[in-house]
Order: sequence, then C-alpha cells, then structure tokens
Amino acid sequence: MINKENKQGYENHPIQLITLKVLELSIKVIPESIQFEQPIVEQFSLFHGCSEYNHEDNTIGVRIGVEIGEELKEVPFKLRVEILGVFKVDENKFPLNFLEKWAENNAPLILYPYLREHVFSLSSRAGFDGTLLPLFQVPTFFK
Repeated sequence: MINKENKQGYENHPIQLITLKVLELSIKVIPESIQFEQPIVEQFSLFHGCSEYNHEDNTIGVRIGVEIGEELKEVPFKLRVEILGVFKVDENKFPLNFLEKWAENNAPLILYPYLREHVFSLSSRAGFDGTLLPLFQVPTFFK
C-alpha cells in the first residue's frame, strides 16, 4: 500500500481497474497427442475488445482472451481463457477523446498479466508445466 510518506511522487492514474471477472476458462486435453515432453507453444491467438463508455458511472469494459491449440495439431490440448476488466475513469483528469485509444492499446496490457496467470493455472492443473504465454516488451516513455 502506498501512503503519503512512501508515495515518492507517484500519482494514481486517472483510469483505475475496479472489477476483474473471468468470462471463460476451458481446457480440453487430447489424449492421443500427449507426449512425455512439455509442449512448446509458439503460436496462440490473442484477442481483445472494449465496450462503449458508460457516462452514468464513468466506466468502460475491456475484454481480453487467448486461444491455444485450435490450429496446431502438435499441442496436446485446446485452451480458451477470456477475462473482463472494468475501468473507472476520472473525467476531470483524463480527456475522453483519448479513451477509445487507451482502451484498445493500454488496457489489454494492464489485463495481460491476469490473463497469463489464468492460463498458467489452468494448464498446470491439467498437468502441463511451464509458462505458455510470453512476456512482452513495452516501450517506455518518459515525461
């Protein structure tokens, strides 16, 4: 928790994640294709989208999800995970004309670690060790 003494110049972003919901968690293991070696997943389908901005409660919903194994026969499972994040916007501090761009570009990066954790947890419970989704490099911008 950041309090006034250890805040050190950090300010809260004008858009905050207030709710995180799991929309889908599914894995189907394909017994015929199970190998003794861990599968290496190099291809996956990542998708995202956002709702319209709700002016009544100052929120916007952003969905992000992943599918693995739909197009690859060498992966011994089919996996789909989708989550929804609801963000509250401080209209006094964030210009709404940039909100759609923020929701398309920034919000998925905020939600990605949660998605990655659900994929790891689900696949490990099915007996597949290892992290399936990679970390991404995000360009750093300075004020």
